[in-house]
Amino acid sequence: MPRINSWGNTSSDEHKVLDLESRELAQNILNQETNGIVFGMARSYGDVCINQNGSLWRSKKLNKLISFDEKLGILECESGMTLKSIQDHIIPKGWMLPVSPGTQFISVGGAIANDIHGKNHHQAGTFGNHITEILLLRSNSDSILCGPNKNKDWFEATIGGIGLTGIILSCKIQLKKVNGGWLEAESIPFKGIDKFFELTNYSDAEWEYTAAWIDCLHRNDIRGIFERGKHISTNKKFKSYQFKIPITLPFSIVNKFTLSIFNPIYFFFKTIFSGKKIIHYTKFLHPLDNILNWNRMYGPRGFYQFQCVIPYDSSKRTIEEMLGLIAGLKMGSFLAVIKTFSNFKPIGLLSFSEPGVTFAMDFPNQGNKTRILFNKLEKIVLNSGGKIYLAKDMLMAKETFEASYDSIDDFINFRDPHISSQMSKRLLGD
Repeated sequence: MPRINSWGNTSSDEHKVLDLESRELAQNILNQETNGIVFGMARSYGDVCINQNGSLWRSKKLNKLISFDEKLGILECESGMTLKSIQDHIIPKGWMLPVSPGTQFISVGGAIANDIHGKNHHQAGTFGNHITEILLLRSNSDSILCGPNKNKDWFEATIGGIGLTGIILSCKIQLKKVNGGWLEAESIPFKGIDKFFELTNYSDAEWEYTAAWIDCLHRNDIRGIFERGKHISTNKKFKSYQFKIPITLPFSIVNKFTLSIFNPIYFFFKTIFSGKKIIHYTKFLHPLDNILNWNRMYGPRGFYQFQCVIPYDSSKRTIEEMLGLIAGLKMGSFLAVIKTFSNFKPIGLLSFSEPGVTFAMDFPNQGNKTRILFNKLEKIVLNSGGKIYLAKDMLMAKETFEASYDSIDDFINFRDPHISSQMSKRLLGD
C-alpha cells in the first residue's frame, strides 16, 4: 500500500487507495468500504484528507466540466476538477471563480468540504456562498441533490463538512463577471496593529482583495505589509513561470536563524518597492503556486500551520498576545498572514468563517516544542471566543473542537457511516 501524507508532510502512513472514475464505481466503493474518505489534491495541511490504516478514495479522475452557461455564469463540474483548470477555462470568457484560496491546486470537492475562503471575504464570503447545487452520494445507495433551496439541511452539513457527509460527485457554481485576469494592486508598509485595522477599514469598500503579511518576530513593534487589489481591464500579456523544489531537503531551511535574516530583508524590500502596480491574479492570490512542492523546504519532518479566527472585540489583544508568545519562544514564522472576515453568514454547520480577524502561520515541525506552542496558542484563541480552521489543523484537542464548534451535535446526524478520516477519529472519536 502506498504511503500518503497531507501537505504539511508531518506523517507518512500506508493507505489503501481507490480511484473514483465514475458515479457507478464511486457507489460501489462507498457501499463496500466502511472506513474511507475522499482524497483530492492533498493540499489540506492537516489530517482532514488522510486516513491511517483506512482507505482513500481518489477523486482526480472525476474531473469533467459538465456544462457552462456563458450568459449567466453558471458552471457545473465534477468534484475532482481543480480550481486552476476551471480558471484557465472561464477567465478568457470573462468569468472567474468568486472565491479562491492561497492555491489554485485544490479540487472543487475539497473547496466545498472545507468551505474555503480567500482575500475577499469582506465582499464575497466563502466558497459555499456561491454553490447553488451539490450532488451527494451516500452509502445507502441514495443520491441527494441539495442546495440553498432544496434539501437545505444536507447542503448546510456538506458545506464545510470535511468530507464526512458522503461523496460529492458534482456541483454548480455561480461565477463572477471580470474583464480578465489582471488586478490593480497596492502594497503598503505599516507599523502597529491599529494601522492594520485602519487600512482594512479604509480599503474594504473599494478594494476587493485585502490581506497583510506580518513579521511575527517583532515582539514589541508589530510591522507588516498590507496588500490590496481589484480587477481591471488591460491588454497586458501574462507569462507564467514556475520553480520546482525537486526533493525534500534534508533539513528545514525555515528556522529561527534564517527567519531572523529573511523577515527583515523581506520587509525592507517590500517597503522599497511598495506602491501600486498591475499584477496578474495568480501572482497576487496564489504566489506560492509559482514554487512547485514548496512544502519540501521544511525538510523531512514537515511543518504545521496554525490558523484561527478571533472576534473583532478581542482581536487586537489576542493577536498581540499570540505574537508575544511566538517571539518569546523564538519560534517565528515566515508565512504569517492576517485578514478580516465580514458579516457574511457561513453556510455550513462546521464552516470556519465568522466575523473577526483570521491569522495564519506556518511553523517547522520541532516535535514536542511545536506541540507545546500550539497548545498555548489554542488556549489563547479559545479564551478569546475564537476557533481553529479544520482544513489546516492536525493538533487541536477534542475538547477545544467541542467548545468552539457549537453545531457538532446537529452535524453528526448527517454523517455517512462508511466515511471516516484521521481528523474525524481524533475530533469526533470514531
